[in-house]
Amino acid sequence: MDLRKKQYCDDTCCTCDSSNPMIDLKAKLPSGELVGAIGIGDRYYGTSLVDPAEAFSTGIPLKGTCIDLLRHASRGRGTRFRGTTPTSVVSHPMGQGAMYWADAGGWVYELGEMIGWDLERLLEGRVPTINGYTGTPYPGELECSVDARILPSMIRRGARVKKGRRFLELEEWQKNKNYQCKR
Repeated sequence: MDLRKKQYCDDTCCTCDSSNPMIDLKAKLPSGELVGAIGIGDRYYGTSLVDPAEAFSTGIPLKGTCIDLLRHASRGRGTRFRGTTPTSVVSHPMGQGAMYWADAGGWVYELGEMIGWDLERLLEGRVPTINGYTGTPYPGELECSVDARILPSMIRRGARVKKGRRFLELEEWQKNKNYQCKR
């Protein structure tokens, strides 16, 4: 089943060209340029909305159709992307990374061999401001965005997030029997 069927952006606040179907998903840069995904390796995604029973059987559902990468990076709702990090925690003191996006009681999923968009690389020097150009609104997160629809076969394992003595921690990892290793 092709999950990338013709879907159009239906958000009137979005700056996407809603006439372009997203068969070959691309991200829109502030300049309007459309860029394809590249290999970004293994990634971590944190959420409090999808537990392993759902993630391992049906995957993580689509959450929107807007392909504007800056809107996604600015915490915009309804985008076709999900933020991922290279490790479950980027910075404990700063509260950055998949574990902190999930928060205590949520889940972190390890995703295998993903393709996506490196926000810091793609937005650096391309976001217009009154003083010139800047980059991603939240630098230092090491975020790469992936297609919001994550199939069960892409999820290697998941772990619940719990409060530790000082910082958040992960409980024991649960393996996904539906994961299909690409290596």
